[in-house]
Amino acid sequence: MVASKIREKYLKSVACMGIFSMLLSGICPGILTDAIAETFAYSRYAEFLGRYVVPQKQIKGFTVNVVDYDSIQKNREKPDSIYEKILEQLAAFDPSTIQDREDQIAFWINAYNIGAIKMIIDHYPVDSIRSSKINWLKNPWNKKH
Repeated sequence: MVASKIREKYLKSVACMGIFSMLLSGICPGILTDAIAETFAYSRYAEFLGRYVVPQKQIKGFTVNVVDYDSIQKNREKPDSIYEKILEQLAAFDPSTIQDREDQIAFWINAYNIGAIKMIIDHYPVDSIRSSKINWLKNPWNKKH
């Protein structure tokens, strides 16, 4: 009984991560706004992913979906920057208001990925999030943007 409940929770978590991966890859961008709209308004983030994720790019013989950091960096200073609006929206949101566990998991996965993108943009140009130019001792949310 206990093992089956643990397995069920694990499978829900994995499914949630799988859905996010599909969204990030641009496979099904519309599901983001429909699935969790009652907790955090993901429509702007879905628009961001649609604008800056390049699907099916060939890199060293592999087909991957990549984030166009160069375009994000170029557009971030514009008054209508969707990137800056996402950061403002995330900073203003109170995650303690999320009641459903799956919604909490989805929120924190998305927040992590937004933070990873922010970390790269704050230190751009870098070749990887593991770049020595990125100082991991500083909180990415405290930096003025």
